[in-house]
Amino acid sequence: MNAALLLLAVTAESLSLALGHLSTGLNYYRTGRNDKAVREFNIVLRDYADSPVADSALYWSAQAWQAAGQKDEAAVAMAELAQKFPNSSYLQQASTPVPDRKSTRLNSSHLVISYAVFCL
Repeated sequence: MNAALLLLAVTAESLSLALGHLSTGLNYYRTGRNDKAVREFNIVLRDYADSPVADSALYWSAQAWQAAGQKDEAAVAMAELAQKFPNSSYLQQASTPVPDRKSTRLNSSHLVISYAVFCL
């Protein structure tokens, strides 16, 4: 296997794992298990910080902290989001109320990026 294909395979696998943790975190958030949600989002931030879903993990971490009544932690996560991802579409959502847990989903632009990576 040449180096480019190997790198693409590793990148696709990393993205798949990051999306898995993000999805698990969203499921925990939807069911009100905010501590477990934050743990999953933190795995994305720790292990897949360079993935295209890192801003999603920060945003949803802030939402989970907020829902848990941890406003200071939520503010720290949002500040980090603004610092690390100043062009994130999640920053536009930051001024809106916390989304309904049942309608929680990933930003569609991240799914398009993920799909494009897997199709390469």
